Amino acid sequence: MAAMKRRQRASGMALVELALIIIVLVLLTFGAMEYGWLFFRLQQLTNAAWTGARTAILPDATNAGVESTVDALMAAWDMYGHTTTISVGDVTLVEPGAIVQVTVSVPTANVQLMGLSILPRPTTLRASASMAKEGP
Repeated sequence: MAAMKRRQRASGMALVELALIIIVLVLLTFGAMEYGWLFFRLQQLTNAAWTGARTAILPDATNAGVESTVDALMAAWDMYGHTTTISVGDVTLVEPGAIVQVTVSVPTANVQLMGLSILPRPTTLRASASMAKEGP
Protein backbone atom coordinates (compact mmCIF):
# COMPACT_ATOMS: atom_id res chain seq x y z
CA MET A 1 0.00 0.00 0.00
CA ALA A 2 2.79 2.44 0.88
CA ALA A 3 4.63 1.57 -2.32
CA MET A 4 1.55 2.42 -4.37
CA LYS A 5 1.19 5.85 -2.71
CA ARG A 6 4.87 6.50 -3.31
CA ARG A 7 4.44 5.67 -7.03
CA GLN A 8 1.36 7.91 -7.33
CA ARG A 9 3.20 10.76 -5.63
CA ALA A 10 6.20 10.30 -7.96
CA SER A 11 4.01 10.25 -11.07
CA GLY A 12 2.19 13.37 -9.84
CA MET A 13 5.50 15.18 -9.37
CA ALA A 14 6.60 14.09 -12.83
CA LEU A 15 3.39 15.51 -14.28
CA VAL A 16 3.98 18.87 -12.55
CA GLU A 17 7.60 18.94 -13.78
CA LEU A 18 6.44 18.13 -17.31
CA ALA A 19 3.90 20.96 -17.21
CA LEU A 20 6.58 23.44 -16.11
CA ILE A 21 9.05 22.27 -18.76
CA ILE A 22 6.42 22.39 -21.52
CA ILE A 23 5.61 26.01 -20.68
CA VAL A 24 9.28 26.96 -20.97
CA LEU A 25 9.72 25.01 -24.21
CA VAL A 26 6.62 26.58 -25.77
CA LEU A 27 7.84 30.08 -24.84
CA LEU A 28 11.29 29.32 -26.31
CA THR A 29 9.73 27.96 -29.50
CA PHE A 30 7.43 30.95 -30.00
CA GLY A 31 10.28 33.32 -29.13
CA ALA A 32 12.52 31.70 -31.73
CA MET A 33 9.75 31.96 -34.32
CA GLU A 34 9.10 35.64 -33.51
CA TYR A 35 12.77 36.62 -33.64
CA GLY A 36 13.33 34.58 -36.79
CA TRP A 37 10.44 36.42 -38.41
CA LEU A 38 11.83 39.81 -37.33
CA PHE A 39 15.26 38.92 -38.78
CA PHE A 40 13.58 37.88 -42.02
CA ARG A 41 11.69 41.18 -42.14
CA LEU A 42 14.91 43.08 -41.38
CA GLN A 43 16.55 41.37 -44.35
CA GLN A 44 13.65 42.47 -46.56
CA LEU A 45 14.02 46.01 -45.19
CA THR A 46 17.74 45.93 -46.02
CA ASN A 47 16.91 44.81 -49.55
CA ALA A 48 14.42 47.67 -49.91
CA ALA A 49 17.03 50.20 -48.72
CA TRP A 50 19.63 48.75 -51.11
CA THR A 51 17.21 48.86 -54.05
CA GLY A 52 16.24 52.43 -53.15
CA ALA A 53 19.91 53.46 -53.01
CA ARG A 54 20.57 51.72 -56.32
CA THR A 55 17.69 53.66 -57.86
CA ALA A 56 18.88 56.94 -56.30
CA ILE A 57 22.38 56.79 -57.80
CA LEU A 58 21.24 56.48 -61.41
CA PRO A 59 21.91 59.62 -63.49
CA ASP A 60 18.20 60.20 -64.23
CA ALA A 61 16.94 59.39 -60.71
CA THR A 62 14.34 61.44 -58.86
CA ASN A 63 13.22 61.40 -55.24
CA ALA A 64 9.74 60.31 -56.31
CA GLY A 65 11.25 57.43 -58.28
CA VAL A 66 13.26 56.27 -55.27
CA GLU A 67 10.25 56.43 -52.98
CA SER A 68 7.98 54.63 -55.46
CA THR A 69 10.57 51.86 -55.86
CA VAL A 70 10.78 51.38 -52.09
CA ASP A 71 6.99 51.65 -51.74
CA ALA A 72 6.45 48.95 -54.37
CA LEU A 73 8.80 46.54 -52.59
CA MET A 74 7.31 47.24 -49.18
CA ALA A 75 3.78 46.74 -50.50
CA ALA A 76 4.80 43.46 -52.14
CA TRP A 77 6.09 42.29 -48.75
CA ASP A 78 3.02 43.57 -46.84
CA MET A 79 5.04 46.05 -44.78
CA TYR A 80 3.02 49.20 -44.33
CA GLY A 81 3.63 52.37 -42.36
CA HIS A 82 7.26 52.65 -43.42
CA THR A 83 9.28 55.81 -43.89
CA THR A 84 11.94 56.36 -46.54
CA THR A 85 14.67 58.92 -45.92
CA ILE A 86 17.16 60.07 -48.55
CA SER A 87 20.33 61.66 -47.15
CA VAL A 88 20.46 64.34 -49.82
CA GLY A 89 17.69 66.83 -50.39
CA ASP A 90 17.24 66.18 -54.09
CA VAL A 91 18.95 63.29 -55.90
CA THR A 92 18.79 65.14 -59.23
CA LEU A 93 21.23 67.77 -57.89
CA VAL A 94 23.85 65.35 -56.53
CA GLU A 95 27.21 65.40 -58.27
CA PRO A 96 28.66 62.13 -59.60
CA GLY A 97 30.76 60.38 -56.96
CA ALA A 98 28.87 61.87 -54.01
CA ILE A 99 27.45 59.43 -51.48
CA VAL A 100 23.68 58.94 -51.35
CA GLN A 101 22.20 57.09 -48.39
CA VAL A 102 18.68 55.67 -48.31
CA THR A 103 17.19 54.64 -44.96
CA VAL A 104 13.97 52.69 -44.64
CA SER A 105 12.29 52.16 -41.28
CA VAL A 106 9.06 50.51 -40.17
CA PRO A 107 7.43 50.13 -36.74
CA THR A 108 7.96 46.63 -35.38
CA ALA A 109 4.25 46.42 -34.54
CA ASN A 110 3.52 46.47 -38.31
CA VAL A 111 5.75 43.46 -39.08
CA GLN A 112 5.60 41.19 -36.04
CA LEU A 113 4.40 37.63 -36.39
CA MET A 114 2.60 36.86 -33.13
CA GLY A 115 3.03 39.99 -31.07
CA LEU A 116 4.03 38.29 -27.84
CA SER A 117 4.40 41.18 -25.45
CA ILE A 118 6.52 39.18 -23.00
CA LEU A 119 9.46 39.15 -25.41
CA PRO A 120 11.69 42.21 -25.71
CA ARG A 121 11.93 43.66 -29.20
CA PRO A 122 12.87 46.97 -30.81
CA THR A 123 10.15 49.51 -31.47
CA THR A 124 11.41 50.22 -35.00
CA LEU A 125 13.25 48.17 -37.60
CA ARG A 126 15.63 50.29 -39.66
CA ALA A 127 18.00 49.57 -42.56
CA SER A 128 20.28 51.83 -44.60
CA ALA A 129 22.28 51.55 -47.79
CA SER A 130 24.86 53.99 -49.17
CA MET A 131 26.19 54.22 -52.71
CA ALA A 132 28.11 56.70 -54.84
CA LYS A 133 26.15 58.65 -57.47
CA GLU A 134 26.83 57.51 -61.01
CA GLY A 135 27.91 59.95 -63.67
CA PRO A 136 26.09 60.82 -66.87
